[in-house]
Amino acid sequence: RTRMNSLPTYLENAVQAIFADANLINIQQHEWEMRTFLAMALEELKPARTVELGTFRGFTGALLSLITSKQTVSVDIEDHGTEGSRPYGHQLLHKLADATLPECVLSTMLVLGNRDIDLLFIDDGHYYETIVKEMAIWSPHVRPGGWIVFHDINPLANIGPHGTQPDCIQVPRFWNELKAEGMEVTEIIATDEHKAFKGEIPHGGLGILRL
Repeated sequence: RTRMNSLPTYLENAVQAIFADANLINIQQHEWEMRTFLAMALEELKPARTVELGTFRGFTGALLSLITSKQTVSVDIEDHGTEGSRPYGHQLLHKLADATLPECVLSTMLVLGNRDIDLLFIDDGHYYETIVKEMAIWSPHVRPGGWIVFHDINPLANIGPHGTQPDCIQVPRFWNELKAEGMEVTEIIATDEHKAFKGEIPHGGLGILRL
C-alpha cells in the first residue's frame, strides 16, 4: 500500500483548486492517486525535466510542472482547451504534435536542451499499439533511474461513456506485460478506503516504471 504524504503548501493549494468539484471533468484523475504520486515523485525522483504525452485540458501537466524544477513539455495531437490550466503551470510548454512520430521526440528534446527526461507521463492514445510505439521512441531518452508513468492501468476502472474499459483503453494489457517481465513497478490505485477524495472509484490508476 502506498502511504499518504503531505504536500508542500504551493502544491497543496494547486491540488485543492484543480480538484474542485466544478473542475473534476477537466482533470480526469483521482485525487488520492495524484496526491500520492506527486508526493512520491517529489521525495524520490525530484524531476528536473518532465514530458507528458496527452495534455487534454492541461491540469495534470500543470501539476507535473509544479514538481519539476527546470522544464515540462506537454504534447497532444489536438488542442482540447488549456486556458483554465495555464495559470498553474511552471516552466510549462504545450506542444501540438503527434507523440508517435520520431520528429516530435527530436523537437521536444531540443526544448530540453537534449538533456535526458527524468519523468515521462504517458496518458494519451491508450491503444496498445500506440503505447508500444511511444515506448520505443521515448524511453531511450529517459535517464537511468528515471520514471515512466502510465495512467489508466486499472482494468476495473469505469472510464468514459462506454462503461468498463472501452476498447481504446488498452493500458492494462501493456502494464501487465511489464509486470510479467519482472520490471520494477509501483501501482497507485484508489480503493473504497479513498472515497473521501475526489474522483470516481474504481479509477484509472497510476503505474510507475522505474528505469
